[in-house]
Amino acid sequence: MYKISDFLLPFKNFVNVQQLFGADNRILLAVSGGIDSVVMAHLFSAAGFNIGIAHCNFQLRENDADLDSAFVSELASHLKVPFHHVKFKTTTYAEEKKISIQMAARDLRYRWLRKIKEEFGYDQIAVAHHKSDTVETVLINMLRGTGIAGLHGILPKRDDIIRPLLYLTREDIEHIANICKITYREDLSNRSSKYLRNKLRNEVIPILKEINPDLEQTFAQTIEYVKESEELVNQYLEEKKAELFHDRQSEQLISIEKLNEQKHMQALLYGLLKSYNFSASTVAEIIGALNAQPGKQFLSSTHKIVKDRKHLILSSITNQEDAISMESLFIERIEPNKSFGIPFSNKIGCFDYEKLKLPLEVRTWQPGDSFIPLGMKSKKKLSDFLIDLKIPLNEKEKVKVVLSGSEIIWVAGYRINDRYKITPETKKIYILEFKN
Repeated sequence: MYKISDFLLPFKNFVNVQQLFGADNRILLAVSGGIDSVVMAHLFSAAGFNIGIAHCNFQLRENDADLDSAFVSELASHLKVPFHHVKFKTTTYAEEKKISIQMAARDLRYRWLRKIKEEFGYDQIAVAHHKSDTVETVLINMLRGTGIAGLHGILPKRDDIIRPLLYLTREDIEHIANICKITYREDLSNRSSKYLRNKLRNEVIPILKEINPDLEQTFAQTIEYVKESEELVNQYLEEKKAELFHDRQSEQLISIEKLNEQKHMQALLYGLLKSYNFSASTVAEIIGALNAQPGKQFLSSTHKIVKDRKHLILSSITNQEDAISMESLFIERIEPNKSFGIPFSNKIGCFDYEKLKLPLEVRTWQPGDSFIPLGMKSKKKLSDFLIDLKIPLNEKEKVKVVLSGSEIIWVAGYRINDRYKITPETKKIYILEFKN
């Protein structure tokens, strides 16, 4: 009969090669009770590392969640290691923050894990992501649209979070658990394809593995190439930033003349401005305005660029005129869709709650913005939409847009996006109303 100690060599090798932690470090293990985190706990224990176990009860699966907590408590007792646990009112938190259950659980989990880490003197937090999770993450990033950073998947170490099982596939972990007779709790919700990750795991990846049985290994090799390419790109961007950017008090000046001399200007400028939260579409608009009259402004959520005669002037958004918050403009509320009468007021926007990605954001409209006006089937440039309404220039500059994720759901005071309108199937209505 095999023992968990028979599988320690590749585990320790991965920890050492990736330099995840030192021999004298204390590691806090995030253990749900599922097969991945339980196998991780047994490997750490058999290796003799100094560990504690942390468990979150999100109270989302009724009695099963309590049974998970009891199981993990018994596991910690069996391994003779400290046990930390907490109960969260996850649904309440999600409703208060207006975010999804998944995002709420993630926020609560990592905030609490870091609190325990600091309070009890742990050095790192270990989570049980594995090689198959990386495949899913890369596919999700590709489906949503991503740059080179989204193609390297899950990193073995990032800040205080380590992922010591990234050398194993899901099948490897199942093999270890079965051959070593390791008991664990099965989360039945993983069988559901309701969420994107589960749909990929249960339906898409099995088809891909029929085409390529070594899918995880192929992805792992590609990811290594991507990481190396990303390092080269980042080094190149640092060199270009030193060449093109010049500090002036609290601003940075970007030479338009030197920028016009660059090859692949759009990709270069996007790489340089991405850390300042400028989108690819806004970067395209900036490039289109390089030879235009001075004075044009471009905004991200944290910074603005002003097109001057010889430079792009980059600065942080610090004053109240530039900084916009939902709370400063709107009153928010949620209503059930029962005999709800849609108000005939351009000061009020009503949306299908379940279609939104919360929290929402608000900003001044930008060239390049587009949306599907209510009653239409295809996208329309916001600049054309405002021209059609014959809005005076001084009013046009003040127009605000409300965003769900990266998509405009409301040209505030004028028209909502048709994708987010209320339908007979709408269960909850999300309402935004101008304060004044």
